[in-house]
Amino acid sequence: MLSRLSLEKHDRVSASELILSLCLFRIVGESIHRICKHKIYDLSNHGKNCFYRMMIRPQMDWRRLMNLFTRVFLL
Repeated sequence: MLSRLSLEKHDRVSASELILSLCLFRIVGESIHRICKHKIYDLSNHGKNCFYRMMIRPQMDWRRLMNLFTRVFLL
């Protein structure tokens, strides 16, 4: 699913790892700020800026990703 988005690493952080973490944050209902501040789930090793940079990328179609994610995991 993520390979179709053709994203590469940025600042030595895997784009697919960031995206999966962002999806997980959404599922558990936590904010990036809270996850990074309290080091919840050991997913915040990269710092909040990596997550925010991924969220504002013009190449990232979040609606499409969430639709694919829903189809794969919920249907």
